[in-house]
Amino acid sequence: MRAILSSDLNKNREKEGEYHTFFSRLKKHPDKFFVYCRMDEETFNIVLDAIKDTIQKSETNFRKPTSPEDRLLVTLRTVKVLGFSSTVSFLIGK
Repeated sequence: MRAILSSDLNKNREKEGEYHTFFSRLKKHPDKFFVYCRMDEETFNIVLDAIKDTIQKSETNFRKPTSPEDRLLVTLRTVKVLGFSSTVSFLIGK
């Protein structure tokens, strides 16, 4: 497990991770943002505010945790890829 946590992929996550690169560009294109996240940016922020405290992890001496924003983005992408988007859309009322 330690080898995974200390890999170069995780060390550079804050500069090169999906949230810090792709997501910041995606926000400039509302239509593409909706396709990617299955919700608009306003709804994303509402959901994030509602769950941020629950999904926030503590920082340790060994690693800095993945941000709540990144965790939500990855979760939404996983849900979309696995084909559960209609269920999520129903649950959030879209």
